[in-house]
Amino acid sequence: MKKIFSIVIIISMLSSLFFAPVVFADDETVVIDGITYTSHNTYCSVTACDSNKSGAVVIPEKVQFNNGLLTVTAVDPGAFMHRSDVTGISLPDTVNSIGMSAFYGCKSLLSMDLPAGMTEISENTFYNCENLKSVTIPDSVTVIGKKAFQYCRSIDSITVPDSVTTVSEGAFHYCSAAESLTIGKRVTSITNNAFRGCGALKKITVSKDNAAYHSAGDCLIDTNNKIMMLGCQKSVIPDDGTVEVIGKYAFDKSVVTSMYIPEGVTTIEENAFYYCENLKIITIPSTVKTIKEGAFYSCRAIEKTYYLGTDWNSISISDYNTDLKPHLVYHSEHTYDDQYDYICNECGYRREHIWFLVTFVDRENVLSSVYYKIGDKVEVPDVKDYSDETYNYVFKGWDVKLQDVCEGDAEYNAVYDKVYIDYTVKFLDHDGKIISEKTYRYNDKITVPKDPKRDSDKTYTYTFKSWDKKVAATCTANAEYKAVYDSEYIEYTVKFVDADGKVISEKTYHYGDKIKAPEDPAQDDRSFIGWDKEVTDCTGSVTYTARYVSIGGAVIIRGDCDGDGEINNRDVVELFRYVSSRDKKEDETVYDYNADGEVNNRDVVDLFRFVSTLH
Repeated sequence: MKKIFSIVIIISMLSSLFFAPVVFADDETVVIDGITYTSHNTYCSVTACDSNKSGAVVIPEKVQFNNGLLTVTAVDPGAFMHRSDVTGISLPDTVNSIGMSAFYGCKSLLSMDLPAGMTEISENTFYNCENLKSVTIPDSVTVIGKKAFQYCRSIDSITVPDSVTTVSEGAFHYCSAAESLTIGKRVTSITNNAFRGCGALKKITVSKDNAAYHSAGDCLIDTNNKIMMLGCQKSVIPDDGTVEVIGKYAFDKSVVTSMYIPEGVTTIEENAFYYCENLKIITIPSTVKTIKEGAFYSCRAIEKTYYLGTDWNSISISDYNTDLKPHLVYHSEHTYDDQYDYICNECGYRREHIWFLVTFVDRENVLSSVYYKIGDKVEVPDVKDYSDETYNYVFKGWDVKLQDVCEGDAEYNAVYDKVYIDYTVKFLDHDGKIISEKTYRYNDKITVPKDPKRDSDKTYTYTFKSWDKKVAATCTANAEYKAVYDSEYIEYTVKFVDADGKVISEKTYHYGDKIKAPEDPAQDDRSFIGWDKEVTDCTGSVTYTARYVSIGGAVIIRGDCDGDGEINNRDVVELFRYVSSRDKKEDETVYDYNADGEVNNRDVVDLFRFVSTLH
């Protein structure tokens, strides 16, 4: 019992030595190719980038420290700050945290795919990355932090994915090249200046499933508070009562040239049209009661302000709106038509043409979405046929009649004919000959033919073993299966017999084997002169019969009754005749096949049996 207890203790001690966890020191640093990594016991982070670093940077999944490998899971705050010669940064999927200002001022950075495990884009992450054209935001991100992309002046489009709930202050401030903005379905919080200064915007879209915000007339609208938060150069503010307030910075630095604000809007917030330097004409409805500070700051190009109320002075107008001067107090009736949004009969002013949106959709993907005026020629995008595993989809046309010119808002959805894809499944013999060939559709059950048979050749007999690969239960693609056989050698029997049919030697050979003849047989009264046929390589079962010559010189072969040098059926017949005849010869050696000293029916039977074995 004591021995067992001692062994247990020893094993426990050894286990503690060999299986103890490796402990890494905190704050140990290593520098690899100009990148500094810092250990944190169970993981490591990217801490800094050498100031001389340029070009593309690739961060590995694991880094070697003194005690072993640690996984890279974080990029520390400011790690790449002001590394203006770095053009690309590739992060592994193990990274799930990027600190504040991590890539601040990386002015040569062109594009970046963020790791899939991230949940937040921190404050100032890409601040002033002025040449950054695109960033892929993963579906795991829920928060876009303050000024995360501020002054990224080269980004051409902004997509906030469905996973994001919060777009923080100044997140995309002055992304001045972006022409489109898409907001996902889960966004519940957008600050007023999140998209401030995105003056090149032409298209604003919000997911139809978003409960907090919606888009109409290329406007971003806070649904519950009825605030128009963002507009663009083609915005048409809806007049259906969904907008009561033009929000802060809604048109900051927009290239819009004219703006009609519909009845129902009561407030124009501060800096709403800040630095709209191309704005020439503005129409303000009678319902507006408040124009806050700087709402039309530095809108120096304004030529005409149309007010549709009766008392301009009733509006509370704060400072820094000196460019906004009433051109007309509107009294007379106004009308609408299908091409112009507003016609002022009194002054003759016509607002710009209404722009109608024509959209082409292919399988929920927008092929094109373009604004046209009435009568403009509509550009129809190309649609390509496509396939899945079951069908070829052949483009048929559009779900509604296609209009060559714009007649109003329209949406066209691609329609396809479905054609089944036929797959061919072949079963082939060993030589490539088709055993069976059949067409199937995707996921049809495959019919396997009966096991094939292969004829024997001179060397082998064949037995079907299997197909060259496992036969799929159902069809998923074109396929070929080839028969595989087991082979077995054919054994041939080669006999050497004496003239009387007695076996001298008997042996089995394979096709093509060299046949070895036995030693020449010896006889007292005659001399061996060879075999009845040439001994060659094996080509099948064969019997060789010894040939002799008598001491007097005559060739004697027992059983060769007709004297032609061969033993065959003719000799059996001749022997039978001889036995039946009364004409006997003095030398009956040839006829005495069994060499018993007598010629009788037993010789006939023995010769017949021998000849039978030759076939």
